[in-house]
Amino acid sequence: LLPFPAGTFNDYFKWYKTFRRPSEELYIRLLQATTFMAGQSFTRPPWNYTDNKAVELTKKFIHLHAEHAETIIDLMKRRVATGSPVLRPVWYNYPEEPKAYHIGDQFMLGENILVAPVTVEGQRERPVFIPPGSWVDQHGKTFKGPAEVKVLAPLEELPYFKKAEHFEKK
Repeated sequence: LLPFPAGTFNDYFKWYKTFRRPSEELYIRLLQATTFMAGQSFTRPPWNYTDNKAVELTKKFIHLHAEHAETIIDLMKRRVATGSPVLRPVWYNYPEEPKAYHIGDQFMLGENILVAPVTVEGQRERPVFIPPGSWVDQHGKTFKGPAEVKVLAPLEELPYFKKAEHFEKK
């Protein structure tokens, strides 16, 4: 999933010239949303923003993407071998959970990573549906599901969770 419009380069260039630059916050939130996807690409460089925050956070989330590259590659290989999706709606892994069918702003990377990006400008906390089992957030806090919890989501953080048995403290 790469955020490029379809069509010829000329079509893309016309689109790019008329496209309004997103706010720094939305730029960072989009970057966060793509952190656990197979590819990250940038139509605008982070240094186009006035302060260094966009550059520093871009580095942070590129690094987080790189930390999970092995998992992403393994899931891509499994996709080729079995057809199982790399990115999944929560209901794909938890079809017995009625709430999972109503979630449009969370996704799973394989079976073991739950990603809950912020999609609304100005939002600094968000509700997250925790699927059945024990899940650990990036800070090492454990959550027991199924449950809906409210988590803090400052601009510098992307809320994500790993199944407890797959969480490694650093």
